[in-house]
Amino acid sequence: MMKKIICLFLTLVILAVMCAGCGKTEEPDIPDEPVPEPPVVEPYSPVYAEKLPMINIDTLDGSEITGDRTHAEYKDSTVTLSSCDAEYAFEDVTAEVKVRGNYTANYPKKPYRIRFTKKRGFLGMNDGAECRNWVLLADYKDPSMLRNATANYLGQLMINDDGYYSTDFRPVEVTVNGKYRGVYLLVEHQQVNKNRVNVTEPEEGYTGTDIGYLLEFDWYYNESPAMENFKLDYYAPKLTTKSGSSISVSQSGYTIKSDVYSNAQRDYIKKYMTNLYEIVYRAVYEGEYMQFDDDYDIVPSTYTNAEETVNAVMDVHSLVNMYIFSELCADRDVASSSFYMSVDLAEGKNDKLTFQAPWDWDSALGIMKDPDVDEPLACEKNWRGQVNPWLVILINEDWFWNQVVERWTEISEADVRTSLLTMIDKYTELYVDDYKENFEKWPACMGSKVDSNAKNELLDFETQADASAQLSEWIDGRFDFLDEFLVAEF
Repeated sequence: MMKKIICLFLTLVILAVMCAGCGKTEEPDIPDEPVPEPPVVEPYSPVYAEKLPMINIDTLDGSEITGDRTHAEYKDSTVTLSSCDAEYAFEDVTAEVKVRGNYTANYPKKPYRIRFTKKRGFLGMNDGAECRNWVLLADYKDPSMLRNATANYLGQLMINDDGYYSTDFRPVEVTVNGKYRGVYLLVEHQQVNKNRVNVTEPEEGYTGTDIGYLLEFDWYYNESPAMENFKLDYYAPKLTTKSGSSISVSQSGYTIKSDVYSNAQRDYIKKYMTNLYEIVYRAVYEGEYMQFDDDYDIVPSTYTNAEETVNAVMDVHSLVNMYIFSELCADRDVASSSFYMSVDLAEGKNDKLTFQAPWDWDSALGIMKDPDVDEPLACEKNWRGQVNPWLVILINEDWFWNQVVERWTEISEADVRTSLLTMIDKYTELYVDDYKENFEKWPACMGSKVDSNAKNELLDFETQADASAQLSEWIDGRFDFLDEFLVAEF
């Protein structure tokens, strides 16, 4: 009897399931939500104003803004911006102004640093970012007056547009106390700021080590206060170049360009840099794979190759960018100065060493006797018998070199060359009268060599157009050379 009941129950269940299936209606197909297209990032485009903006600086006591590399003091001043779009113009804004720069501060035409009393934008640069500190580059020894502008445009195209920081720029005219000073290049000051090098800024007086740092590899490091500079005792003081020769690491030190308030902060970043270099060197040269512990001391790791090890402590893509940038510009100063890097040691931040904020290109792009347009590996040029260690330490690693070639291919496909040459031609055409007036004010800059290491052909230039033509020719040749050199190496 029980078996019959069970069989009847199972039969009813099966029938119920079958009926449910027969009565089921098909659900309509619901189309997938469209996946939004990623935003299109337009490449940076220079501003071509029909008329150069005018910056008027007036010191409150009417005195000149004087100084040189080692002696320069801020002057209380007001700054007025005119001859520009009305939305950017301002009048009598309070600021402090001083002579700035290293070697360039010794020239008659002085570069300046402007420090406004309150943060403000300047000519819409960097998407209108408001900051206190700005710089006016004099371009005194460059008769084209376009090397810094060209390099900064390159920085926008291949560094800023790639997610790192590179200064924006605008050509302007400047007067001081009503006296014409010439054509300048307005750029952003190299500093920690959410709109510039975006690492953690400490509160004023904070002495903890969990902060962000901006560092300059700097020949003049020991001229800054002791708490703001250090020198590394490198794990190994010699490196092997791409050509196989052994060369010493530069004896330049490091200047801390961000705010620090204690010797402990300086000592902490020095330890970080010392240990990071040792980790990278041992991985590349000795096949030993180490890592940081939580306090940035060196401990064994489970990594099995140099690429893993280096990527754990360094933003390699940022170094690839800076390597190509330096090679393309063939800058002799990069062996010892004006080479910037950052790291954020605050909790949860990016504690990989990152290379960005390229700077100072008036000795680059073919103005000096060497390196010339067809000299390979400008980063290995051994001025003072030394090299920038960060640009050489990975140079013989195939995985690094492959990334260099891949990035160069992207730059070539984006036709960066044409963009740079177009800007040079456009500025030369638009501002011919402004450049002429500049050289009437500073006649020693045309038809002579301000720097004895500059090429002799500078003596033949009579106009800014002559100099800019030489710059364009050099850039075109440098792209051609690197195209062939990098493809052959690959």
